[in-house]
Amino acid sequence: MKRVVIIWAGALVLVLNASGQRIAVDVLPGVINYSGDLQPSALTLSEARPALQVGLSVGLTEKLFLRAFYLVGTVHGDDKKNGAVRSVSRNLNFTSAIGEGSLTMEYDVLNAAEQGKITPYIFAGGGFYHFNPYTYDTTGKKAYLMPLSTEGEGLPEYPDRKPYTLYQFNLIGGFGLKYRVSDRLAIGFEVGFRKLFTDYLDDVSNTYVDKNILLKERGAEAVALAYRGGELNPLKPYPRAGAPRGNPTANDYYYTGLLRFTYRLGGGNNGFNLRGKNSVGCPRNVL
Repeated sequence: MKRVVIIWAGALVLVLNASGQRIAVDVLPGVINYSGDLQPSALTLSEARPALQVGLSVGLTEKLFLRAFYLVGTVHGDDKKNGAVRSVSRNLNFTSAIGEGSLTMEYDVLNAAEQGKITPYIFAGGGFYHFNPYTYDTTGKKAYLMPLSTEGEGLPEYPDRKPYTLYQFNLIGGFGLKYRVSDRLAIGFEVGFRKLFTDYLDDVSNTYVDKNILLKERGAEAVALAYRGGELNPLKPYPRAGAPRGNPTANDYYYTGLLRFTYRLGGGNNGFNLRGKNSVGCPRNVL
C-alpha cells in the first residue's frame, strides 16, 4: 500500500503545481464493487462494500479539471451468492482491500456558464492500485491466496503461469453530475469504472492444477482453498487437472458509485466558473 501512497503523492504535487489558487477539496463517500469469476454481474449493488475517495481538483479552464484522488474500499465475491450452478459447486470466495491513487481529467459536458447550476461531466485517466485477495478456511483462519498458487502460478510444473503482482496500473473512466450549492460548495454523484490488466483480482482465472503437485509445492492449505466444493458435498471428487476453474478470456474490473462534496479553496475571482457573472462583470466563482 505504501507504493500506492507514494505515487498518489506525486500526482498530488502535479495538481498543486498546476494552479496557484484554483484548487478544491473533494470528498466522495459511497460504494465499491467488482465483476469477475466470483461476481459475474456486469453492474450490481449485490456484495457492494463501503468506499471513500478523497483528493484535490484544479480548474484548468471553465470546463476542464485536473484531479488527484485516493480511493480506499473493499471488494468481495462469493460463489454461494452468485447463483451459477458451476460456481456454487466450486464454493470459492474472496475479499480484498483496495488502495488506489489516481490522476484523471474531468470535463463538463455542457457549457456551464450558460446551463445553470447543474452540470453533467465525464472523466478519464489512470491509477495505480494495490489488492491482496484473501479468504477464511473452515476454522476461521484468514489465508492470503496469492502465495498459495491456487492455479499453479509460479510452480515449476506450470512454467506458463506466472505469479501475479499485487501492485498494478489501471485505466479509469466515468461520468457524474454536480450541483452548485454556493460559490464555494458543490454536491454531486459519480460512477467510475476501472479497467484492470489482471484476471486475478479474485484469485480465480484459469483451470485447476494437479492436486498432488499443488500439495507437494504449497501444502494442504493450498489444495483445500483451490477447490472448496468438498465443504458442501464431501462425496464430490476433487476436479481433474485442466478442468475449468475460471474464465481466462476476460479480466476482472471494479467500479464505484460515489456521492461528491467539493469545496473550493482560496478567494477572489479565480475559482471555477459555472454560471453567469458577478456584480462587477467578472465570472462567478464556482466549483
